[in-house]
Amino acid sequence: IFDWELIIVGDGPDRNRMENIALDLHLKNVSFKGFQNPFKYYESASIFAMTSSNEGFPMVLPEAMSHYCVPIIYNSFDAASDIITHNVNGVLCKPHDKKNYAKNLIFLMKNTKQRELLAQEAYRKSLDFSVDNIGNQWEKLFEKMI
Repeated sequence: IFDWELIIVGDGPDRNRMENIALDLHLKNVSFKGFQNPFKYYESASIFAMTSSNEGFPMVLPEAMSHYCVPIIYNSFDAASDIITHNVNGVLCKPHDKKNYAKNLIFLMKNTKQRELLAQEAYRKSLDFSVDNIGNQWEKLFEKMI
């Protein structure tokens, strides 16, 4: 698992603190990209690690899944289980349990075959949230109302 790279895309109030922790711990294979269009990172990623505790409906999940990235997230907000079915199209971790998250992440990193199966299902699930699918649902709703 030591040939993996952690790429952190985005900015926030904790970025400098996180960069300093990575430096202090002499972590290798960690890079901070700041605010970027994430699509090129999805294309080269195998796992999408999201550590937010609270979200509404994070569009970043179906976006990553549409690029065959296996999502691993805390099951700490309602939409988490609306988007991900545990060990079918991603991994739902116990809320706020960092050890459980790390254990699941290491499992994904070590188990290529399982990760590839999850990636295929993640992609399939992402289609539920495509513009075409959602647009068709809106059209049907409007037609019912007329």
